Amino acid sequence: MERAFYAQRIKELQAVEAGLERDLKTKDDDVVRRQYRESSRRVLDQAIRQRYERRKSAWFDADKRRVRCYTRDLLAEYPVVLTTCHLIRQNLGEGTLLDWLIIDEATQTGLLEAGLAMSRARRVVIVGDLRQLGHIMDVSIRDRLPSPPVPAYEVVEHSVLSSVKMLYGQSLAQTMLREHYRCAPAIIEFCNQMFYDGELIPVRHGLAEDTFPPLLVRKTVPGHHARRITRGKQRGTYNQREIDEVEDLLAGMLAEAGIDGDVNRRGQGGDYELGVTTPYRLQADRLGAVLSSAPEGVPERWLAETVHKFQGRGARIMVFSTVLDDSWRSRLQLRFVDDPRIINVAVSRAKERFVLVTHHAEAPTSTVIKALIDYIRYQDPDQIKNSDVTSVFDLLYAEYSERLKRFAGRIYGHSRYLSENALETLLRDILTEPRYKHLAVVPQVRLRDLLPDTYRLDDRQNHFVRSVSAVDFAIYDKVSRKLLLTIEVNGTAYHENNPEQEMRDEIKYAILTAYSIPLLVLPTNGSREWKRICEKLDEVI
Repeated sequence: MERAFYAQRIKELQAVEAGLERDLKTKDDDVVRRQYRESSRRVLDQAIRQRYERRKSAWFDADKRRVRCYTRDLLAEYPVVLTTCHLIRQNLGEGTLLDWLIIDEATQTGLLEAGLAMSRARRVVIVGDLRQLGHIMDVSIRDRLPSPPVPAYEVVEHSVLSSVKMLYGQSLAQTMLREHYRCAPAIIEFCNQMFYDGELIPVRHGLAEDTFPPLLVRKTVPGHHARRITRGKQRGTYNQREIDEVEDLLAGMLAEAGIDGDVNRRGQGGDYELGVTTPYRLQADRLGAVLSSAPEGVPERWLAETVHKFQGRGARIMVFSTVLDDSWRSRLQLRFVDDPRIINVAVSRAKERFVLVTHHAEAPTSTVIKALIDYIRYQDPDQIKNSDVTSVFDLLYAEYSERLKRFAGRIYGHSRYLSENALETLLRDILTEPRYKHLAVVPQVRLRDLLPDTYRLDDRQNHFVRSVSAVDFAIYDKVSRKLLLTIEVNGTAYHENNPEQEMRDEIKYAILTAYSIPLLVLPTNGSREWKRICEKLDEVI
């Protein structure tokens, strides 16, 4: 009965579709649209011609100190002007009132700057979306301001859009822009159902959905990969494994989309070929550093920014890094990352493909992120992919990748640190390869035993060398006894989040540089140590 019902229903829908196709052919929608555009353009051209044909072109000095003197002439020549809310009073002469003021991205516009702009207009159109990110203001300013007369004027809490909606309620004239042009239908449909109650109408066509799937989830291997730096030079939250995942994804993903480093497709409205976004400033900076190193295939038009900074922009391919893992600290931060406004903005920036990079556990206590992963799984289960980017240091976690189980049973070494023993085991495995059989590794070699003399060092460095400071591993040529490479294992807590140790590391690295001794630093939250070590050995050999 069910099969018969669906078979009949499909026939009915196909008949409706055929009727609509016939209507479109008779009405020729493309012709009607073209005629409408041409007619509109003729009307606009005629209005512009009537306004300017007898007017002598004016030239204006760019000196902002004099702009108020000729505001009337400026607006007569240029009836539409663009400015920021902060500078509108400086850019227009005193007493000037614009007929209309349009405030775009109004959810990110605070009341104070909006008030400056609205003082220069008779009417205002406020354009924004309360389901996207709001403005950010230092909460300490609240203590320096008088109490607002009504809650709608609370400058810390409200944007200009949320304020006017609270003030005027249903009496406020409102229009929802339902047609959505940026995203592929499969991408925007998640936002449509999750945040907009199905009110949006996707109208984008001509996408390459047959070439590559529009949605993808890439999950890191098990482990606590997120780090919070509170005392180092760069403070904030980041996840190096997710950064490595993004780097690993890029080459194949961009080639699949037909994007290469020679392509500079600027798009419309400042859109990008590739966008990488994240909730955290430090993660965005480090992702940007990876893209700046110009891995093969990365286009010129790319942007790595926080979700707040990406609002109002778009990209053909959008990658969202959650910076989450399954630790207690990430569970505390989940409320921030799982904010519906953050996810809405991140997803709706993608024009043709959206990629979510997140932890293996899929943030099971989240609401929006879990719904997003489930939505992508429903669209195409094959697009939920487990990563193959692993690290020998994943063994430091109670739960680690299946790929490391055999290796874990062979770990040996004399260090009290599992990280150093794991790396020593890996180094000895690497040195069994034929091209490295003439090499040997020695753990914990003192600096003073590496240097032929200390003449190139200053007093501070000399004192450091006379201490017990050592490199974690030194690799020699067994035949010539020549030192080829030194390797350091750096844990985040002891090195990156410890300014004193950072200073000692800088002195050590400066000493090695002074004697041209190659150094490879392997952080314990990194990955692909086998590849990095082999590449460095090939370089020094």
